Amino acid sequence: MGFGDVWCSWVRVCITTYELEFMVNGDSVGVIKPQRGLRQGYPISPIYDSLLFLKASHVDCTALVRILNSYCEASGQTVNFQKSSAFVSPNTPRSLRDDICSTLKVQQMDSKTKYLGLPLIFGQKKTEMFGFLLDKVFQKMQGWKQKLLSQSGRDV
Repeated sequence: MGFGDVWCSWVRVCITTYELEFMVNGDSVGVIKPQRGLRQGYPISPIYDSLLFLKASHVDCTALVRILNSYCEASGQTVNFQKSSAFVSPNTPRSLRDDICSTLKVQQMDSKTKYLGLPLIFGQKKTEMFGFLLDKVFQKMQGWKQKLLSQSGRDV
């Protein structure tokens, strides 16, 4: 991909030189040095999640496909298109939206799509959109109330 040897060695050092120390009752009982790249939860692991922004055009989508193919070829990694999606502005003509998703080999993201239980796209009606959170909190509070209060306290 054109990165110099020094740069590559710096990145390699950043992602491979860490150790996991196991403590029992405050005493170190052993150290493990992982040998295989990044782990979930490691501070740099968010590099696995990518948001890419581009102009809604066939030319830009084709360029992105070339970039992703070059990255995959150079890194040995692959893009999981089944876990990928595209959000295209509703102002974009339907035929262009379809062309973009077809070119990128991804599904078009629904405006109601959620990630970790939260909406990814916020519209004007935020109260309506986040109402389910209030409902969940209210249900939890009702459960706590029933568990923590005596029968006479619940009757009041």
